[in-house]
Amino acid sequence: MPAKDIKELRESGKLEEALIMAKNEFDVAPDNIWTKRNLAWVYYSLLKKHQGNQDDFLSVLIKIIELKLPENENMFYEQLCWAVGMHNFKISKDEEVAMNKFSAIKSVFYQVRSLSFVSSKGYSFLLKSFHNEFKGIKNSSGFNTDNFINFSESYRELILWSGFNSFGEEDFLPNEVNGRKIISFVEQIIIAYSKVLLEGEPLKTDEPNENLLYLSKRSINASQVDSFLFFLNKIINLHPEYQYTLYYKSKLLLALNRLEEAKNSLIPFVKQKKNDFWVWELLSEAFPEDVDLQIGCLCKGLTLNAKESFLVKVHEKLANLLIQKELFLEASIEILNTCLIRKKNNWKITNDLTNLMNQGWYNKEVVKNGNTDFYLKHSKLAEELLYNNHEEIVIVVEHINDSKKVVNFIKNKQVFGFFSYKHLNINPEVGSVFKVRLNQIGEEGFFKVLTIKLCSQSVSESVSSVSGNLRILENKNFGFIQDVFITPDLIDNNHLKNGDIVNAKTILSFNKKRNEWGWKAFKVAKD
Repeated sequence: MPAKDIKELRESGKLEEALIMAKNEFDVAPDNIWTKRNLAWVYYSLLKKHQGNQDDFLSVLIKIIELKLPENENMFYEQLCWAVGMHNFKISKDEEVAMNKFSAIKSVFYQVRSLSFVSSKGYSFLLKSFHNEFKGIKNSSGFNTDNFINFSESYRELILWSGFNSFGEEDFLPNEVNGRKIISFVEQIIIAYSKVLLEGEPLKTDEPNENLLYLSKRSINASQVDSFLFFLNKIINLHPEYQYTLYYKSKLLLALNRLEEAKNSLIPFVKQKKNDFWVWELLSEAFPEDVDLQIGCLCKGLTLNAKESFLVKVHEKLANLLIQKELFLEASIEILNTCLIRKKNNWKITNDLTNLMNQGWYNKEVVKNGNTDFYLKHSKLAEELLYNNHEEIVIVVEHINDSKKVVNFIKNKQVFGFFSYKHLNINPEVGSVFKVRLNQIGEEGFFKVLTIKLCSQSVSESVSSVSGNLRILENKNFGFIQDVFITPDLIDNNHLKNGDIVNAKTILSFNKKRNEWGWKAFKVAKD
């Protein structure tokens, strides 16, 4: 039978003879599935032979597609995926200039996209080969409107063709290459496609010099973003370990001006990355109508450790917001910070910055980094955004362990405990009252402080006052005003005597020895 002979010739490397025999057989019965298969497998062998040779490879690939094999020829199409993917990777590694390599692989894609594939390892390999070439490529040879190729559009076409339902199990898993951990292929797709969607599509125009305007005027494709967000939400639920899904979801929602959804998405991401300055810069974008919150977010970002050159845009953004609030001294400092960073890195001082320094309100006497206290004060507003779902409560400091930087606090008889204040910008005293958001750790009364700010003692239910005669018990060094306990330290330090009329600030306290609640003084004064 010809099929057996063709296979033997093909497997022995006699591809020209196999091709002649398979074509003769096909010409006699072009509609016969077996003659199509025999010829297709010969073409497949030729395809492998020509991997890396663009012209010959593409010529054979076109012949395979023209055969119009049924879509259920899964074995053949699986092998075809591997062969095409291998060709693409060989082209990518070639020493040709990037534009030529891109054009070659794009030509292959335009042929392959007429085919339908099922989910398989081979298909994943094929997608990776296109993804590898189309993702995030920029025109390194400089801007040229005559030969400019929109790489992002090719990536968009790839995703619109492949969809999101053909990933295999391994595509969702991270892997390791030469000892280096690589994020999952699905994550790579999410990052690359998000960037493409955020870049937007070029707008057509009838104005002169259309090529230039075609590149510069772009808009977000809302329907494509919506479709992608549906997939992205599924991934967020199934794979919460993926680091940047919430980030790109938030960026896309911001691009669509869906601010409330963006905030809901951003908050958990900022919690994960709260020590990175750029997440606070991103969070500021979710509040375009609230200048105070924008300032708070940028201030928070500037309190964090980051390479100075990374912060240049944050300083400049903050300067412009401070000008809106007519905080000209602080704005002048931010302008100075921006200019100094630019000079240090040999970057141009922009016309905008020069114009600002020529304004009458600009203060030339300011010094670098003079807004440190301003950052700390205003960043609290941003920090509170992360924990708005935690109830803010009023507590009073009952005891301080200075050496360990730990305070015992009380809200009421039901809520009390202790927390560390090493990392907090506070100087607590016994009787200090704070508004806090807390997260209890374990069952031993230890709490982590999420947000904290000083407030008036009058708002605490656990702080009171009392006046009356001091009653010092016989042969004792402590006393009472009514039922309020006066410690020996307060008596000695204030030179109090039995019978003195005393005003005292008091705090609710638990007596462990008596296992009961009572009041004790933390500040006294003779009347």
